Amino acid sequence: MIKYAILLNPGHNRVYFDQSARLAAAELEIALGRLSVEARDIKPGNISGTGYLTFETGRELDRDEAGAVWQVSSCYCLFTLAGRDKPLLAPVQRPEAKYFDPAVGGMLKYPGKTNELFTRLMINAAAWSSDFAGQRRLALLDPVAGKGTTLLEGLVLGCDVAGIEISERPAREFCVFFKKYLELGKYKHTYEKQRHGGDKAAHTAEIFEIARSKEDFRDGNRRQRAVMITGSSAYADRFLKKGWAHIIAGDLAYGIEHGNVSGGGKSSPSRNPSAMLTACLPAWHNTLKKGGAMALSWNTFLLPRAVMADLLKGAGFAVLDDGPYRNFEHRVDQAIKRDIVVARKE
Repeated sequence: MIKYAILLNPGHNRVYFDQSARLAAAELEIALGRLSVEARDIKPGNISGTGYLTFETGRELDRDEAGAVWQVSSCYCLFTLAGRDKPLLAPVQRPEAKYFDPAVGGMLKYPGKTNELFTRLMINAAAWSSDFAGQRRLALLDPVAGKGTTLLEGLVLGCDVAGIEISERPAREFCVFFKKYLELGKYKHTYEKQRHGGDKAAHTAEIFEIARSKEDFRDGNRRQRAVMITGSSAYADRFLKKGWAHIIAGDLAYGIEHGNVSGGGKSSPSRNPSAMLTACLPAWHNTLKKGGAMALSWNTFLLPRAVMADLLKGAGFAVLDDGPYRNFEHRVDQAIKRDIVVARKE
């Protein structure tokens, strides 16, 4: 057996970092379950006074398998581990970044922002739980996009991304930030703004086509696409093609800095997301490909997990509710106990 050690990313906030090893272990278990190599004995450990996450494999990881482990949201550095009395750590080569700096998700700051490493965890949980794990290019939808942290993290992971945000201001702030980021980074890109009518389904779409160079831009297979839609995600299957998304990831409002709006822009924000989910889940289900998966995080103080599962099942999703999928709940502060639910479209 080959033993590996993951040094946990110090970029978490203090409260989240204290629980990140347990969450990372659950995320890693889902990832390793999709690899062809045998893996076992995933557990938090301590090496010379520093916390690590360790696991064993039946053979040395190949480049793609090591790349999947590097993608774990809490992975700051990956080592092979040898020796007992005097442990020896040998670094494993980090894969090259694709187009986007992995730090981009942390650049836009605002109250109520979800930690970008937690956002990456949700995307990974959905991707590795889908039939499309390991596929070269995934399409990611965030139906509650806010200011676009999920979109930025999806771009870092190589996805084409689309976000839907019911409030105009945060959607606009994302687009202003992202356009400036592309210009300063000298990315080859195009930008288009479209307005669509249609009663409650009226919306605005701001569309970016992006490549690292002019040569890449000429090759449509090397471009990435990012879309921010201002409208109600109860109409996601009208804004996007049915079956467009391989994965969905969304961080539901906790009712502290932000509330949940069920649709149409006329309802008042609510702390409890149940009304919004009832209105929107059918469209999210239609937008997801068969075999795709969705990861949602929410405040369990406002909506018990059993009720969340019933809402998802009622909309046609199959909830993954055992093993590592029950190990994501954690305390954020006195008013928020956050959990992740993962569900598939069978």
